[in-house]
Amino acid sequence: MDKQREAESGCSLGGRATATLVISARGEHTFTPMERRMLRSLGLVRFHPQVEEMTADEFVDLAGSYPVVAMTRRPMKYLHRDTLSRLGGLAALVVHTTGTHWIDEQYLHDCGVPLLSLGGYATPTVAEQTLASMLAMSRRFHLSTDRSRHLIDESVSLRGFELRGRTVGLVGFGRLGRAVHELVTAFGMATVVHDPAVPGTASLDDVLTVSDMLVMAASHRYGHPPVIGRAEIAATSARYLINASCDELVDHHAVVDALIAGDLEGYVVDEFDPVLSDPRIEPGRVVQTMHTGWYSDEAMARGRGEWVDQIVRAHRLLASSPDRVASNAA
Repeated sequence: MDKQREAESGCSLGGRATATLVISARGEHTFTPMERRMLRSLGLVRFHPQVEEMTADEFVDLAGSYPVVAMTRRPMKYLHRDTLSRLGGLAALVVHTTGTHWIDEQYLHDCGVPLLSLGGYATPTVAEQTLASMLAMSRRFHLSTDRSRHLIDESVSLRGFELRGRTVGLVGFGRLGRAVHELVTAFGMATVVHDPAVPGTASLDDVLTVSDMLVMAASHRYGHPPVIGRAEIAATSARYLINASCDELVDHHAVVDALIAGDLEGYVVDEFDPVLSDPRIEPGRVVQTMHTGWYSDEAMARGRGEWVDQIVRAHRLLASSPDRVASNAA
């Protein structure tokens, strides 16, 4: 990056070499021997095991000098500008996630730092978990388990309902939305779709007013407001909301109020948010799956292979464009 562009963007990133830091739960043991050899063939590679979330200071101390940083989302829930700006050597960021809503992409773009993420490695797994989430709400088997363990009172109803004949509103019709559509139609459910990027789909207002269940299968942009807030919850005919994508798509404070008031009967999200643990909510009305939607043997193998490929690609990008690794590292 030339000095003028650096001054205009406020960017302070860029390194000279292409050493790589790989942060994952199990460090080098995340990868197969063949994958480790491939990564080590790129040059200096440090594998760092990290399970718990880090502070910004801890993350910067670890990653600040590496031009190529490859990471899962475990270390940092968000990568804001004030953290990224302290990674003085960063020339490429490779993340083991499909969504990049947790990263200030605009800042990286302004700095000329490529952001590489994964594609549809987990789509089948997440789609199946979405269907399981719908079944959890309709069959209430989580409550049956709690009853068998004497964790809930017998006054809590275990009665469910059938999915067949219901209408699913899909918000988002990319890889995940299409995969969910295929599964729910096999259950005899109708679908109505909203996706501004797909011509011919319905408006969000139309989807809200005809759905029995609303499924969030959309991507989210860093810093954008939720797609589903108080106004949308008030407008929808859906009694159940399944958030299969990311928790930022939905205003959880609005969900809590709607559940307490009886305007929603159930919410499933593949995350954990303490806001949703409000004791005023009837047992079983909220299911939080702790970001396990991608977590299957098959998805892990596909994702690991794709991640390695993207790390290799990052090195090729830097090798073919030396100006990307422009240097302000003193």
